[in-house]
Amino acid sequence: MAHDRPLVTISILSYNDEETIEAAVKSAALQLYPAIEILVLDNNSQDGTRQILKNLRDRLPGLRAAHLREHGKESSIFRCHVLESSENLGFAKGHNKLISLSQGSLVLLLNSDAGLDDNFISYALPYFERDRKLAAMQGKLYRYDVAAQETVKDAKTRKSVIDTTGLVLFRNRRIINRGQGVPDIGQFENEEEVFGADGAAPLYRKTALEDVKICLGARCEYLDEDFFAYKEDVDIAWRLRLAGWKTLYVPGAIGYHQRGSGESAATSYFKILGERRKLSRFAKYHAFKNQRLMQLKNELPYLLFRDMLRWIPKEFASWFYILFFERFTWKAIGDIFLLLSRMLKKRRMIMKRRSATTKEMARWFV
Repeated sequence: MAHDRPLVTISILSYNDEETIEAAVKSAALQLYPAIEILVLDNNSQDGTRQILKNLRDRLPGLRAAHLREHGKESSIFRCHVLESSENLGFAKGHNKLISLSQGSLVLLLNSDAGLDDNFISYALPYFERDRKLAAMQGKLYRYDVAAQETVKDAKTRKSVIDTTGLVLFRNRRIINRGQGVPDIGQFENEEEVFGADGAAPLYRKTALEDVKICLGARCEYLDEDFFAYKEDVDIAWRLRLAGWKTLYVPGAIGYHQRGSGESAATSYFKILGERRKLSRFAKYHAFKNQRLMQLKNELPYLLFRDMLRWIPKEFASWFYILFFERFTWKAIGDIFLLLSRMLKKRRMIMKRRSATTKEMARWFV
C-alpha cells in the first residue's frame, strides 16, 4: 500500500539556474513513488530562478496528481518547500541545511542541472530495504547539454553518453567518474559496489549520514562546509567507507546530468591538464584545496605509504603547476594551512568511528 512506503526527501539547491531548475524540480515531483518531500534552497540567485520556483511550487501538486493518475499510481505524501537564502551558502552548507530539515528516511541530493527517470526512487528503494549496511546508491546517469539546447527529454530519448556510474579512486589519489563521456554499449549493466556516489544525484540513507556527520562544538555537518563546493561527495563517500557502510551502483535507476567542463575521466597528464585549463578560477581554487583537506582527514598511513610511488609524482606535479602557472590559486595553499588544525580534529572523529580494516579499504584504490 502507498501509505506503507517510507518518506524520501529530495534536496535541491539552486543558484542562477533559470535554464535547468524547472526540469530538475519537475523530475523530483513526478516520481512514481508515493511518499515524496522536496526541499529547495535558493542560494541568492540573481536571475529568474526564484520566480520560476515560486510559480512552479504552486503547480507541482496538480502536475504530480495528474501524472500519478495517468500511470495508475496513488500518492500518500507530497510536499514541497522552497527556501531562500540571502547569501550563497555553497553546495555543502546548503545541502546540510536541507538534510537537517528533512523528514525522509532516505535523502536524495539532486543537482539543479540533473533529472531523474520517473521510477528512479521506486527502483532504488528495495536495495536499501534488503541491506541495512547500504548507505548510498549510485544510479546510471546519462549526459545532456543545455548549451546545445538539449533537454532532459532529449537525453531520455537518446541515452547514449554516460555521465557517471560511480566514483573511482586511483592509487595516485586522482578521482574520476566511472564511464564518464563514453558511449553506453552495455558495459555498465551489472549491479556492484562502487567506492562512492557522485554528487549529481546520490541517494543516501539518513541514518548513515547521521552516523558519519562531524560535530565540532555546536557546529554539525554532513558534507564538509569547509569545502564550500567540489570534492564533498568524494569526502563523504570516503567517510562512509571508513565507517563500514556500502555504496551500490544500480544501473536500473536512470538519471541525467549536464556535466561542467574539467570533469573528465581522462588519465594521461596532458589530457588532465587540458581539462583543468577549462575550469573557472573558482573551481580550480576549491578543487586544489579540498583534495588536500580530504586526504588529511581520511588517509590511512599504510595505504599512503604503499602508494607513495604513485601519488608523490602526481602531487609534485600539481604543486609545481600551481606555483608557476596558477598564481591565483596560491590562496588555496594558505587556506590549507589555516584549516589544518580543524581538519586534524575532524580526522580524529573520523578515525574514532572507523570500523573498516586497511585491507577492506585497500580494494577501493585502483
